[in-house]
Amino acid sequence: MEISNACEAFLTHCQIDKNLSPHTLRAYRADLEDFGCFMGAKTKISECRKERFREYLSYLSQKRGLKEASSKRRFACLKAAFAWLEEEEILNENPFHKYKVRIKLPSRLPRALTINETKTLLRHAKRDAEVKTSKAIKLTQELSTRIAIEIMLATGIRVGELVSLRLENIDTESGALTIMGKGDRERKVYIINENARALIKAYISERKLCATDSANLIINAKGNPASTDQIRRWLRETASKAGIKRRITPHMLRHSAATFLLEAGLDIRYVQKLLGHRSISTTQIYTHVTDTGLKEALTAAEAKMRDCKSDN
Repeated sequence: MEISNACEAFLTHCQIDKNLSPHTLRAYRADLEDFGCFMGAKTKISECRKERFREYLSYLSQKRGLKEASSKRRFACLKAAFAWLEEEEILNENPFHKYKVRIKLPSRLPRALTINETKTLLRHAKRDAEVKTSKAIKLTQELSTRIAIEIMLATGIRVGELVSLRLENIDTESGALTIMGKGDRERKVYIINENARALIKAYISERKLCATDSANLIINAKGNPASTDQIRRWLRETASKAGIKRRITPHMLRHSAATFLLEAGLDIRYVQKLLGHRSISTTQIYTHVTDTGLKEALTAAEAKMRDCKSDN
């Protein structure tokens, strides 16, 4: 079987049998097509040997200049695809059995917003949503931006989970949101702040002006479900208008939510459950962020103590 056909068969399996999200399927397709271009789409899948994988890894890092995380993701996709091809007996022998890919990722702390950036972003989103215009659709889009920011900061849900959130999964009285996360794992998150819950209620009423049939909570200017790309663009535009210099992404809001909760003293097990992490080791990276915040706070406090002593 040719690589192109094998990849399509694997993607069909991922869509139908594993019910992976459209976002994951797009990423898998891009990764497999990239490998197919390197090998040649007409190449037989049986010709994919460990020597070619080594060449591909070198090509990604040296010729393409990809970061370690991008290369690691591509190889994770390839390993999953070849394992399935072996299980289905499309491939007699999985070359990954004899090739252990070791891609060490550099230690990177999650990028989170500062308290001041968060306040500025929320303040600007609120002001935009309250601007009165003659077009109800424009007003609804501004409200969509605000509600998206509020929910992501309050709950730490992923942008893909946000755009998939349906009206039937929202209890505006208790503030409970039922989220379908990665691997179809269901969890509940909660909007505790009463003002935020009132905002969600108001948004649900306001969105009816678009006469939309969509059951998704967040809609765009046309009354259709908002996409992840639209949420990213709305957030980027709002942050820019608010005067925030660095590029703000939805995942930074997720990081910020986790960081703020841990700094407020919430048990890490609850943060793990809130974020939908399967392993607590994934959540523990945020403890490094809070340690950094502690060091900065102690440094500032020590400077003030020095000033006090110098005055005496």
